[in-house]
Amino acid sequence: MTSSLGRLGANRKIRFFYSPSWMVLVGLVARVLYILIAHTYCFSAAHWSTWEMANLAYSLASGRGFSSPFGGDTGPSAWTAPLYPWLISLAFRAFGIFSTGAALTMLLFNSVFAALTSWTVYRIARRVFTESVAVWSGWVWAVLPYSIYWSVSWIWETSLSAFLLSLLFLLTLEMEADNRLSSWFSYGLLWGLVGLTNTSTIAWLPFSGCWLAYQLHRRGKRFLVPVVFSAVVFWAVLTPWLVRNYSEFGKLIFVRGDLGVELRSGNNPQADGGWIMAYHPGNNGVLYAQYKHMGEAAFDAEQARLAREWIGQNPKTFLTLSFRRFLFFWAGLPRKGLEQAKNLLFLTSSLLAIGGLWLAAKRRVHGVFLFATLVAFYPLIYYFTFPTPRYRHAIDPQLVILAVFLISQCRLISGRDAASGTIAAGAPQPGARVLVHRFLRGMAVAMAAFVLIVGFALFNNNFSLIHRSRAAFDAQLDRELDQAIAWIAAHPEVSGTNPPLMYMVADIEKMTGDPRLRSVLAANKETLNARYADNPLTPFWMRFADPHARLPFMATYELRREGFDQRWFAYAIDPNNVYLSPDDLADLFSLTKYNWGARHHQVLGLIMYRDFNGDSPRVDDTLRRLCQKEARDQTYDFRVTDAYVQRNAFMIAAGQAGLVRGRWIERILDNQNADGSWNYCWYGWCRGVAEFGTVYPGHTTIQGAWALALLKYRCSQWIQEHYH
Repeated sequence: MTSSLGRLGANRKIRFFYSPSWMVLVGLVARVLYILIAHTYCFSAAHWSTWEMANLAYSLASGRGFSSPFGGDTGPSAWTAPLYPWLISLAFRAFGIFSTGAALTMLLFNSVFAALTSWTVYRIARRVFTESVAVWSGWVWAVLPYSIYWSVSWIWETSLSAFLLSLLFLLTLEMEADNRLSSWFSYGLLWGLVGLTNTSTIAWLPFSGCWLAYQLHRRGKRFLVPVVFSAVVFWAVLTPWLVRNYSEFGKLIFVRGDLGVELRSGNNPQADGGWIMAYHPGNNGVLYAQYKHMGEAAFDAEQARLAREWIGQNPKTFLTLSFRRFLFFWAGLPRKGLEQAKNLLFLTSSLLAIGGLWLAAKRRVHGVFLFATLVAFYPLIYYFTFPTPRYRHAIDPQLVILAVFLISQCRLISGRDAASGTIAAGAPQPGARVLVHRFLRGMAVAMAAFVLIVGFALFNNNFSLIHRSRAAFDAQLDRELDQAIAWIAAHPEVSGTNPPLMYMVADIEKMTGDPRLRSVLAANKETLNARYADNPLTPFWMRFADPHARLPFMATYELRREGFDQRWFAYAIDPNNVYLSPDDLADLFSLTKYNWGARHHQVLGLIMYRDFNGDSPRVDDTLRRLCQKEARDQTYDFRVTDAYVQRNAFMIAAGQAGLVRGRWIERILDNQNADGSWNYCWYGWCRGVAEFGTVYPGHTTIQGAWALALLKYRCSQWIQEHYH
């Protein structure tokens, strides 16, 4: 009896593990619990209004049609595919515009389809590979933190697109011998819905359709009529939206009309392979004004023209950027500090999936053509515009299956080795034992050498073996500060386009009274008036050079198109004329939210606030505690990069010079170039742990000059304590 009960319990556990229904249920419960525990549904109106989807839904819910993706009243739009904004508008109508209820509803909606994707993943993997691959793939998708993140945090079509594309993938596999018109009607209908949800996925439609037609032809079944019929259904679904676009814009727009802006956002003088916010109307007040004045279609056409011109003038740079975008799509966008672990995981998942695809192709697995064409052709558009991790999510279900397949085959190979009594079985032969010992000894030597090198680098970063005299230090400080000012005076354009750098130049001029810097500030004012006159924050940046510049009042809504740090800086200059949202204000004083580069901007925002508004206990305490974290980072980051110089300058400016070691300043002095500049990167190794290359030195040089000027003119006590 006991044995029977034990077998019954074991069978239930097996049924639970192998059941796709349980995968879906567990995945849904995990997502819902995260939403409720983490309160990810608590969106402020300012947060809502940063998303084009939400602004379009707002226009729909308020009776203004599909319009104004960046707020305000900018006229009709085809900025995104229409289906998901329409769904958000239903939530707005039911629970209130920009309401918590609407946010919770949409996150739950996302979570349902993200969880259902476990079912499509299971079915695809079982049909193409094995039951074991199917079970593990389904469970991995159900509980994978990365797949959970998009559904519980982003009110976007991301999770819905992944489900619909995986459902299409499944239908394509299951219809390979099906020429019934009813099935092909459903197929065309689903492709139409996918096109109205995520237009990029249509890149795979020709390959899936041709594969199905070939499978029918191979079996001697009719294929022309079903294919044509399905195509008619597909176009019938899209036609009402295409007609609407033509009637609104006077020209044919295939679903979305923002390709020119996307192309320009990735191909411009500042391009680095990612998305350049300054070239997007949602984040640039000047471009927003142009977008509103010209209308969306004309604005997009103009941005497309500018992008094509830039590409034509810089073909080699374009090819380099395209290669970087290829890397970023599969490895993730470069991150700073500990967040680079996410890049490693992202890249690992891509490599496992590509390895699984290679193995499946080598073994001629039926259906591998569908995987290969999806992986090859879906991302193509992003290699020419710009990638983000969210864009890869649409094909992540297929990538999970391929990765699990590869891992399962590695386990099978290992198991066969063990069964046959080879080295993998744990009984190494004498020769193998020697090789293992040599390998381990080599690893130990390499590890010891690595520890010694890192230990020496850390010691050299924090302790000086030679004590410099006060006279020698002062002479080097004066000489290098003068050289740095000369470099800044010869390159006034650097600070004219970067408000924080303009603030630093103005502060150096205030301390030194150097006429060369007054000329730089005059040139900066001309740049702001000429190139950025339409930017609503330009009057605030004028305050750096003209303390009496008149400032407009800026509401939260008007600030939303600016970066979070720009909002902080404007607020710091005049809190009475800038209404910062409660979330932004809380972030400015947060002790835990930011690290690495983002924390540097936070510290600078507080420094500016104190400079323009005087001391306050809250500002002083926050700066002190943030600078302690900066000093900790400086202790371990031995590379004299832009971040190295920045930390020291900000700690000194924050009144926390006591945290700055003498050795850190000496290394900054010793690393100045002969022309007075400082390199952004340290021997090609830049701010990020895995970031390499060369970057223009302007940013680093102005910060280095600021640090030296602060030491000379405001921290004589620090110099006295460190150099006698």
